[in-house]
Amino acid sequence: MARVPCGPRDEPTTTGGASAPRATLAFVAARVRTHRSEGLLTDHAVLVDGDRISAVVPRDEVPAHATVHDLGRVDLAPGCVDVQVNGGGGVLLNEEPSPDTIRTIVAAHRRFGTTSLLPTLITDTNETMWEARRGVGNGKPTPRNQERGG
Repeated sequence: MARVPCGPRDEPTTTGGASAPRATLAFVAARVRTHRSEGLLTDHAVLVDGDRISAVVPRDEVPAHATVHDLGRVDLAPGCVDVQVNGGGGVLLNEEPSPDTIRTIVAAHRRFGTTSLLPTLITDTNETMWEARRGVGNGKPTPRNQERGG
């Protein structure tokens, strides 16, 4: 899998209060993995406008104005997948191992391009580790559109 750096991006340049337009980037790969029913798409590109993934399109539909980064014969999974997250949004999983804490952590990381994450507990007492296990087990996944109120 190709890994494209993810994380906080520079703020847009402003002139007179208006944001300067950002270029469209196209990351072309032999295979693009999606979380939708399409699954694995061949010869597609992930389009990024500013700090957001705007579309996944066939290679031949990449806009002419886009800056193309051909990643070659790789699998590309759009978004950052962070496999070790101890906290975010001012909370640590160790301090309050609950579904609400995990929701806060997810919301904080999402604004930096994280689409998937693994909440991790720093080695702690058995009691805290079991509390975290119960907290995660009691949580229910929430579709992204409901979290955003849409």
